[in-house]
Amino acid sequence: MMTNNFDKFIKPGVIDLIVIGDEDALEDMFNHYDKFIKNLCTKYLYNNGVVYKHFDEDKEQSLKILLVNAVKKFKY
Repeated sequence: MMTNNFDKFIKPGVIDLIVIGDEDALEDMFNHYDKFIKNLCTKYLYNNGVVYKHFDEDKEQSLKILLVNAVKKFKY
């Protein structure tokens, strides 16, 4: 069975630290999910047989904001 890096859990306690406002924990969370977020924000466009890779920076920021807002709602 093949595993990918997207299914690994974030380090224990990081979410608790984010809820109380720890900026380093927030950065750890972004680093942990960076590859997954970048994958969601990348599109491949085809034009006359040529492949163009497009990265949507606005979507990346929106996903990060959604992630932070969701984590801050956690109760511990």
